[in-house]
Amino acid sequence: MLWTYNFGLHDAKTEDGIMHLWSEAEAGRGSSEVCSCPLLKRHETHRADHLILFSDGCAGQNKNKAMMNFLFELAKNGVYKSIQHIFLFRGHTFLPNDRDFSHIEKRKKVEKVRRPTDRKDIVKDSRLSQPFEVIFLDHKIFFDYKALADANLKTTFKCSDGESLMFKEVMWFSYGESQEMSELMDAEIWKPHSEEVWCRYTHNRMEPWKKLNPIKRIKKNQCAPKLAKKYAKPIGIQAAKKKDLLS
Repeated sequence: MLWTYNFGLHDAKTEDGIMHLWSEAEAGRGSSEVCSCPLLKRHETHRADHLILFSDGCAGQNKNKAMMNFLFELAKNGVYKSIQHIFLFRGHTFLPNDRDFSHIEKRKKVEKVRRPTDRKDIVKDSRLSQPFEVIFLDHKIFFDYKALADANLKTTFKCSDGESLMFKEVMWFSYGESQEMSELMDAEIWKPHSEEVWCRYTHNRMEPWKKLNPIKRIKKNQCAPKLAKKYAKPIGIQAAKKKDLLS
């Protein structure tokens, strides 16, 4: 079987479901691919000041330096005033995406797939009341956000209080602006921090933010890292798998 990857996003405001599909013969399924998905570039036409993202804590796709660098740059460049990336408890929460994928799984049971492009129709027709937007991708759309993050970000992060950040334990990343309790006003106020990432280990709004500057110092006469395409051509499949598919 030739696998088709699906990165799904659910817009909580409109209830739109957007599915990004690509063949395993075109590209991998890591952090670079997730950051490259076109829906994440809806910011080019958006009208909102604040973006809130809810996702699981999958390190390979959602909770990693590539995503941190991507969202940090969006906020720093003023695309959004603030971006809140909140991770829910794995195995204990049910996201709208999970419901979207359950529709697809039900549809797959009654439809036959003869070629990879058939999956696009199956996904699109799996929710009749509000059909999903389906975008079929190839290798050309993907950029190497992981390599860019490796070049931009520090290897380890130290917070302003001197403690090392426990990256895997973070439940909330905040970019651009954040609400913080003001002792003078006894209320939360918005504070800009375009050069820092603020983090929390819980979802508790009363927890003090961990604050850090994630960017490496650029040496004198050193050029700033640039974003490059990840694939020059489709990655293909192993010979044994190709033989099995053709048999």
